Amino acid sequence: MLMTLLRNKGNPMHNCNVLNEGKGEVVLSYRPSSCTDVNDYMLCADCLGYYSTKEVGNHKCKAQELMPRKKGCVANKAYMLLPASDSAKQEVMAVLTGMKDGSVKEDELIMKLASKLYLRHGKDKKDMVRARVREVERFVVAIQTMDKLKKVTLKECLRPKMFQKVIDAVRSVAGFNSFHMTYQKPSLAIKLDHTLRKCA
Repeated sequence: MLMTLLRNKGNPMHNCNVLNEGKGEVVLSYRPSSCTDVNDYMLCADCLGYYSTKEVGNHKCKAQELMPRKKGCVANKAYMLLPASDSAKQEVMAVLTGMKDGSVKEDELIMKLASKLYLRHGKDKKDMVRARVREVERFVVAIQTMDKLKKVTLKECLRPKMFQKVIDAVRSVAGFNSFHMTYQKPSLAIKLDHTLRKCA
């Protein structure tokens, strides 16, 4: 199993370069019997193997034999690992144009998150992508208001030493009441939890 993981580890880097440059041959876990479209394949986030979109959710991943998986999580994690094309990045910029704060476009990780969300959901759900980015932006702004963290980025927020500040910022954005131990916006706290896990 370790040899398989070691072999698969180099394939995503090669395949990402192929997809970004638009030329070359994508390395798959199993050779297809006929010519297929590269968009019909995605990456397993656990074993790093490339499988068809029909198989990735059901393939017996040895890296997950001891850990049960929730249905539907595989495809979501796989899409987050795919590289965003240059054309997608331009469309993401157009989606975020209506946002008032331009600091989002200066944060590399937030822009990468927006690109992955756009790649996953498409232009039909651009309002959802914009809303998710706005949530993360509010979280980063909450941390930036803390002492000596005025220019902190989302990537820097994910460092272990920032854990307590991240908790404080999520509570601030979601309206945590320490007396009643309740949130004004509990769904926002949950969404930020999921988003930050993906970014990490």
